[in-house]
Amino acid sequence: MLAILLSLAAGQQAPNGNITWSPCQEKTLLPLSCGSLTVPLDYVNVASNASMQLSMVKLQASKQPKQGTILISPGGPGISGREQLAGPDAVGLQISTGGVYDLIGFDPRGTGDTIPFSCFTNASTRANHLKAPSYLNSSDIALGEIRATGTALANAYELNAKDTASLIGTGYVARDMIQIVDALNEGGLLNTWGFSYGSALGMTVAAMFPNRMGRVVLDGVVNPLDYFSGRDVSLVTATDVSFEGFFT
Repeated sequence: MLAILLSLAAGQQAPNGNITWSPCQEKTLLPLSCGSLTVPLDYVNVASNASMQLSMVKLQASKQPKQGTILISPGGPGISGREQLAGPDAVGLQISTGGVYDLIGFDPRGTGDTIPFSCFTNASTRANHLKAPSYLNSSDIALGEIRATGTALANAYELNAKDTASLIGTGYVARDMIQIVDALNEGGLLNTWGFSYGSALGMTVAAMFPNRMGRVVLDGVVNPLDYFSGRDVSLVTATDVSFEGFFT
């Protein structure tokens, strides 16, 4: 994992474009501007000139003077940052940040309009996957069903996203965030507020680019060692302690 992050951090920089903002056409709770930024598709392959469009929305600061911009990193992974800022969360986020920052929500790779994909070919296959048991001890055959369903899901993912699967990941999204910061031209430091998976994303970008970090909020923090090894041991072991807190 460290080698991958280092290669991404040292990868190609261009293109370094500008973000063109215009009023969003969708109806949102607060007035938002929509924009997109051209970024490299593959940061590791320095010989590639392929690029992609990173979709984002901006909620302008409600007070002056503005103190900068905060990138809102959504949870998931799989949640659209544009949708998060277009919903009721926008009001709370603006109040919590004092109204003196522009807030930008973006669609990380594999979500929303940024390299969208689905492991399911249609609604029927999605519904079949959701029928799988959630708990290992729910029946005598639950373990086998969960394993079979997981294998089928992984195979479907490989089939439907074979051309872009290697280009979707936390390290790539971290590099995309730095591209946004560069395009904003506000001093070169990343201010970010990450929720749940967004906390893992915040840790990753800070590890890759420690000299590019401004103000960082990690909210609903995940254990990065658990997350990147594909297990939630800390989450499970802390559940009882957290639950007991409601009654003591």
